[in-house]
Amino acid sequence: STVEQLSAVLSVKRVSTSLAALTTNSDAAGLAMPPCSITANFDKSQLHCKLSWLSCGSNAGKQRRTMPFNSPLQITINEQTRRWALSGGLHTAMQVVQAQAEGSDETRSSNELRDADALASGGIIRTCCDSAGSGLVREVVLEYSEADRWTQWPDDLRALALMVELSAQIVDMQDLGLQLQVCHPGRLTWCLPRGGCGRDDEVFELIARASCADATEQARNMRCEGVLSPSKSPMPCMFVWIAPRTRFLLAPQLSKLVCRTRNLAAALHTLVMDVELVRLAEDLAEHEEGWSTFSLNSTGLSVEYRAMLGVSLHISKPGTLKCSCLSQKRLKGGRPAKGVVPNFDMFMKLLMSGSIKGQAGLGDANAVADGWNLSYVPGSLDSRLAPLWAYLRTYCVLLQLYMLMKTQHASLLEDGSFEMRVKDVHAPGQLISWVALKWTRPALCMVCNIELLTEESVARPYEQQPRKRPRHNERARQLDVRLSFTWQQTSDTDNSKKPSLRYVERLQKVLQRFQAFFDDILAGTGAFPRVTRLLMPVVWLGAPQLWVLEETLLLLPPQQVAQARGREAELDASMWVSVPEHLTIVPPVGGGAPTPQSGGPTSSWQLRFVLAPCGRGLLEAVDGSLATCSVTCLLNTDDSIKDELSSTTSDEPLHGWNEILVDGTPIMVWAKPGSRLEVAVMQGPPYRLANLLSPILES
Repeated sequence: STVEQLSAVLSVKRVSTSLAALTTNSDAAGLAMPPCSITANFDKSQLHCKLSWLSCGSNAGKQRRTMPFNSPLQITINEQTRRWALSGGLHTAMQVVQAQAEGSDETRSSNELRDADALASGGIIRTCCDSAGSGLVREVVLEYSEADRWTQWPDDLRALALMVELSAQIVDMQDLGLQLQVCHPGRLTWCLPRGGCGRDDEVFELIARASCADATEQARNMRCEGVLSPSKSPMPCMFVWIAPRTRFLLAPQLSKLVCRTRNLAAALHTLVMDVELVRLAEDLAEHEEGWSTFSLNSTGLSVEYRAMLGVSLHISKPGTLKCSCLSQKRLKGGRPAKGVVPNFDMFMKLLMSGSIKGQAGLGDANAVADGWNLSYVPGSLDSRLAPLWAYLRTYCVLLQLYMLMKTQHASLLEDGSFEMRVKDVHAPGQLISWVALKWTRPALCMVCNIELLTEESVARPYEQQPRKRPRHNERARQLDVRLSFTWQQTSDTDNSKKPSLRYVERLQKVLQRFQAFFDDILAGTGAFPRVTRLLMPVVWLGAPQLWVLEETLLLLPPQQVAQARGREAELDASMWVSVPEHLTIVPPVGGGAPTPQSGGPTSSWQLRFVLAPCGRGLLEAVDGSLATCSVTCLLNTDDSIKDELSSTTSDEPLHGWNEILVDGTPIMVWAKPGSRLEVAVMQGPPYRLANLLSPILES
C-alpha cells in the first residue's frame, strides 16, 4: 500500500543517515571501521539491515579493541513501535555472573538474563546465554526507542568493546579482598567487605555508560559545531558507587585510569588502596566544620582547612602514604595557594616517631621529593592522621586570632607589642611549643601567651579504653595537640612605677582566672571551639586597667558546675545571667566604636555585655522571642584613668565607671524607685559592677 511504501522510504532514509554517521564518525569515537557493505529488505512494518565488513589483518587488533562484534551486524527497525535494535555475536564470549534475589529459588526457563543495562545514549543492553548452559554470553542486542539515539552508536560500541575486554581479564579477587557479584556486558559489580579496613562494605560498579554531564556536553558540541569539528568522546566506562554512599571522591580519576590503561587488575588494585584514605577525607569534610577535600589523581587527594592551610596525600603503595604541604604545590582549578604550615618537616618527623605497635617508627619513614612517606597499618590511618588534622586546625585558629586582632582590634594593641612567633624546633620531644601568640602589656605589667603545644603520652591499655579500638592500638603512643594559655608578671620599664605587692596579688588572681576560663573552653566536649569564642577573651586582655579586668571576671560563668543536690542546687530558670559570647571591651576614639544611642564614635572605654534568663540560652532564641537586656559601662578617658600600679589598698573608690546604660537608658533612670538597685546607684559615680551587678540582675 501507499502507507507501507512511504514508511519504507522513511525507514531507509533514517537507517542510511544513522549508518553513515556510524562510519564517518568512527575516527572521532576511536572505532577502526573497515569498508562496510549494507543490505536491507523491508518486511511489513519492519526494516531489516545487515552490516558486513572484512577483517583487516594489519588493523585487526585495533578493531577488536573498539568493535565488540564479529561481522555481520543485524539491524531491525520497527516503524510502528518505533523501536530499533542492533544484534550481533561478540568476538569474545563473556562468562556471566548473575546476582540472585534473596530468598528466590526459581530457575530460569529462558536463557535471557534478567538485567537490562542502560547505555549513555539511552539504549539498553540485552544478552542471551549459551543454550548449552555454560553461562557464556555470545550474542548481545542493543535496543533503542528513538531514532535520534543512533547518532551515539559509536560511543555505545566503544564502551561495550571495553567492557567485554575487561571482563575477559583475569583478576585475583582473593588477593585484593574483592567479591565479584555481577558480571554482565554492561556492568561489573564488586563488593569490598568491611571496606578493607574495618568500615562498612564498599559496593561499586564499572558500567558502560558516560556521565550525564559528558553526554550533555557532547550533544551541545555536536549541535554547535556539527560534524566538521567533532567533540571529544566521553569516557566509555565509569566507576559508580552503590554503598555505603553513592559518592566516591576519586571515582572520576579511577574511571579515567581504567579507560586509558585498559588494565582492570591495576585499576582495582589502586581502588582498594584508596578506599581508606578517601573515606577518611570525606568523613572529615562532611562531619567537621571548615574542612574540604579535593581529588588530585587516581591515588591522591588534598585536605584543606578553611582554604588557608592544607596537605596533599598520595598512596604510593599499600601501607605507605606520602604527605606534602600544599604551599609547595600548584593547585588546579583556580584555587588559591595555601599558607605555609610552620615546622611541617619537623612535625612529620614527630608524627612518624609516634608509631603504633607493629608499625614503622622514626627513621623507617624518610623524606622524599616534596614530602614525607608515612607508614601505617591498614585500618589505622584515622588515628595516624588525627594529630596532623589537629595541628592544621589549631595553627589556623591561632593564625585567625592574630589576624583578627591586627585588623578588627588594632587600637587595643597600641599599648605594648602583639606578635606571632614560630619556634625553632630542631628535634622531636615529649613536649614541644611550635607557635606562640605573645601579647606584652607594660602598662599592666603582664605578658600573655597562647601556645600551640604537642605532647606525647602512652595510651591506656585496650581494656581500659572508653570506646573499642582496633587491637593494633593497644599500646599506641598518642600525640596530643592543643592550645595553652600562659602568663607572666613583669616589672614596668619605669622603675618609679614598680607595682606594689597588692597589685601583684590582684594581677595573679585575675590571670589565674583567665587561664582557667581558657582551659574550660579548650577542654569542652564536642567540636573544637570557634575562633570567635577564643577571640573574646583575648579582646578582654586589652582592658586599660586591672580593675576593668576584675569587673570582666564578674561576668564569666562559674569555673566548675556544682554537683546536683536535688532541686535546691538547680538555678532558677527566671534568674538572669551574663552571656560570655556577647561580652566585649570597646576602646575610645581611634577604634571608631559607636555608642548605643547615637551610633557615632565614642570617647569612652566601654564594657558591653548581654543578660538573659539562665533557663533559656541566648543562642537558642533564633526567632527573637527571648527577652534580653544589654548593658554598657562607660569610662571617660579624660579624668577617670588613674594609676593603680602603686596602690596598696584593696578598696579603690577612685576607680570605677562614669556611667552605666541599661538598654540605652542611664541606670539612675532605669532603676525602680525604692529598689535595692536605686540605693546602690545613689552611692556613685564612680560605679563598680562588684556593687551593682547583683541589684541589676535582681531588677
